[in-house]
Amino acid sequence: MSKKATKKTKKKTKYGIDGPELKMLPAPYLVVGPGRCGSSTVARILHEHFKISMGYDFLPTDVKANPDGNYEDMHLVDLHKTLIVGKLNLSQWLHELQRIFHTRFQRGIPWGIKDPLLCYYLPYYLHVFFDDNPRVIRCTRNKKLVCKSMMTHWEHVDTIEFAEMCYDHRKHFLDYSLKNYEHLAIDFTKHVTDEKIIQEIQDFWPDITEIREAA
Repeated sequence: MSKKATKKTKKKTKYGIDGPELKMLPAPYLVVGPGRCGSSTVARILHEHFKISMGYDFLPTDVKANPDGNYEDMHLVDLHKTLIVGKLNLSQWLHELQRIFHTRFQRGIPWGIKDPLLCYYLPYYLHVFFDDNPRVIRCTRNKKLVCKSMMTHWEHVDTIEFAEMCYDHRKHFLDYSLKNYEHLAIDFTKHVTDEKIIQEIQDFWPDITEIREAA
């Protein structure tokens, strides 16, 4: 009795990569800004107060620049850099991102991402990667203050012209990507207390505490 040969087929994920299809939920909280703008404070509050997991292997704390921690997951930060410097092609980059995302989805808890380089990839994160809409917090601060802080704390920024170019470039990407996307904006030009930030987040997403408790 002969057996018919059966051809096994692999499903394509939404990235166009062979592998099991996994529902891309929950979408993350995204903390964005040009850098040196208060985003580390927001990420810390999400992680510590609201129990939104911002990562598992954080970059080392810079006691001068971010004494309370920067809450940037080193794996995602490194991966964002690899595409910019050409270490991976787009297909390889998406494959590695998918692997990291799947580990987050499998945990089934609210999670988030904070990285100044997110501004360059935001359209992917907002409209391509996930099956629901990421919640975005945009951190803003006076340009002069941001550029001064960049020159003080970022080794590769050694002139005010370069700092201003970096700020303008990233602001342009953020303005364009978030123009028609609902998001929470928090300005750090003046000192903002943790209590005020917590209240602004709760007012914008009243269910954030319920989501945390459900997880």
